[in-house]
Amino acid sequence: MERDTIFISHATPQDNEFSIWIASRLEMLGYNTWIDKEGLLGGERFWPTIQKAIENSIKVLFVYSKNIITKDGVLKQGIENEIEYAKSIASQHGLQDFVIPLHIDESPYNLAIGLPNINHIPFNDNWAEGLKQLLKKLEKDAVPKKSMNIESTFSEWYENEYISNCSITSKKELFYTSWWQVKNIPQQFYMYQFTNAAQAKAIRDLNKDIPISLQSNILSSFDMKLNFTVLRDGEQIEVLPENTYTFSLNSQSSYP
Repeated sequence: MERDTIFISHATPQDNEFSIWIASRLEMLGYNTWIDKEGLLGGERFWPTIQKAIENSIKVLFVYSKNIITKDGVLKQGIENEIEYAKSIASQHGLQDFVIPLHIDESPYNLAIGLPNINHIPFNDNWAEGLKQLLKKLEKDAVPKKSMNIESTFSEWYENEYISNCSITSKKELFYTSWWQVKNIPQQFYMYQFTNAAQAKAIRDLNKDIPISLQSNILSSFDMKLNFTVLRDGEQIEVLPENTYTFSLNSQSSYP
């Protein structure tokens, strides 16, 4: 029997997001994957179908996270059935590294008996880096790819069934952005033109607590109270700009 399928075992629904992500990436790269589509949609899981899929698989990717155990600290029944059956298939047919745990969170390595001794591929820090390691392993173990002109059944199912059956959920989420709120907009903007770039840099370095832009011999800032007194050879010297330009919000400028 030719084995050409990568079986993905995961906790439903908690780890659906990662499982769909890894399945879609592998499919796009030409691998044939099997994922419990009925379970993803909240339907009944048929054990004979899952058994058949594991029997036809060349690898079983075990999505390893805190979600694989119950509140009582024992392995969830569905997960345990899949992993134990996969281990029996591997033993029966002499399949090396048949089960590959994908570690996606900070959970300890001893959640599942018999798996701590198996090399886990870390996805907990960075999914992309984890995928790179997984692809190296699949290539090393000569996991076959399907013909690229064969349409992906997973992609077709994802677009036509999963997306249409999973409605948008209204809930609050944290939004992370590099933008920040500007409560007060400065009324004026100042540009200071010095004789040379060295003078401009000296004044910029002297006013480190003030946001200042340095371009050649010109300083730009929203602050008009810059310190122009430089200490040189124990003597205080005032280094004044040759020209100071003031710009208001209405784009009109005034010159000294």
